[in-house]
Amino acid sequence: MRVIDLGRVLGLCMVLPAWSLEAMDDQSLAASVAQAGLTITTQLQLSNARLAYTDTDGWGSGSAAPGAGTLGIRGLSLSSTQPWVSRIDLGSNASGQAVLQIDSQIPQLNFGFSGIDVAPAGQVPATANVLMTAGGVGGTISASHLILQLGDSNTQGHMAVLTDSAPMTISLGNGSANQMVIVDPVNQSATSTPGIGIGQIQMSGIDFGQGNGSQTVVDVTQQGLQLSFQGNAMNSVGMQLNNVTLGETCLGVSACTPSSPSLGNITVSGFSLAGATLTLRGH
Repeated sequence: MRVIDLGRVLGLCMVLPAWSLEAMDDQSLAASVAQAGLTITTQLQLSNARLAYTDTDGWGSGSAAPGAGTLGIRGLSLSSTQPWVSRIDLGSNASGQAVLQIDSQIPQLNFGFSGIDVAPAGQVPATANVLMTAGGVGGTISASHLILQLGDSNTQGHMAVLTDSAPMTISLGNGSANQMVIVDPVNQSATSTPGIGIGQIQMSGIDFGQGNGSQTVVDVTQQGLQLSFQGNAMNSVGMQLNNVTLGETCLGVSACTPSSPSLGNITVSGFSLAGATLTLRGH
């Protein structure tokens, strides 16, 4: 075993020329690593998860049901056949204000869930009891290119600004009658599942804006979190409900016959949220 003489090493360091560490400017750093900023590549594979929101005070004092409650999405899955690539850059101006920019190339996302339920906080019902599905229902979110800027700077003047390259579309369900049912809990029983049956939900024109005054801005004020759609953002949103039925749906019930035929399809097109501001806050 070789023994290192620390005294000789220190002595050698003292006679050799010394170099001090100096901060590299952005150009030098980019040249040394071939690319300024940070790139994150993700392949999504989320399966059988549960997403829940808990209202910690329930109805509040004096209510018939004062306990806390939870709204949950069960059997949640999310995946992509192509990588999700995000490029992150940080910058600042002469005044010292900083901004973070995230440029995301999002592939088509495939998602699904097996139901939505309401339960006392901390409990998971045996079956979904608000929105039931035919075993499990899947959907897609179209590919998109989003740019998010965070940081209140002269660059954009808000907490966050979101733009895209083209509107997105979302589709949920395959169009089969009563694949999703908004349940009537009062009349539901072991042999009957009455409610609003929907075969498919399609949304189009989900557009956060494409620059030049068309953008979605995020601010947090004393009133809460505010989303404002500026210019042509969310200017032409459409929604279609296919194979809608009202009454007995027979979802999850054997030896059952639906009591009413399908209403058909319901379409809303050209709905504009441009210029609108949405505020989210607790109460």
